[in-house]
Amino acid sequence: HQRTRGNPLFLYKFLHLLWKEKLIDFNMGCHRWEWDLENIAARTVVTHNALELLLRDFFHLSKEVRSVLVLSSCLGSCFSERCLFLVWDKMGVNSYLHQGDRTKIRQILAKAEEKQFIERVT
Repeated sequence: HQRTRGNPLFLYKFLHLLWKEKLIDFNMGCHRWEWDLENIAARTVVTHNALELLLRDFFHLSKEVRSVLVLSSCLGSCFSERCLFLVWDKMGVNSYLHQGDRTKIRQILAKAEEKQFIERVT
């Protein structure tokens, strides 16, 4: 609570970071979680808010995924694939993702969804 101040997003991201960095572990024999507070404090000293954790995850994504996410963010909190394709094509993005490369963009959206940067709304 000292680090997350009860912020649910920050708590979720912080716990995920601890698990991913192997700073917490579930002991199956004792049926309990185990951790070393001093090690956690030393290895997460720069993590003070949820934005830092999100940015850390964001910059671990490939350049392709980041490009699609940046463009998607300009479309608002809810957009269709069709709208994204239209904007992508009209912008004439001069990059490794060519105009009309819908299959690759769909794969990127799936990767972004898997990493919880976007959420599919049906």
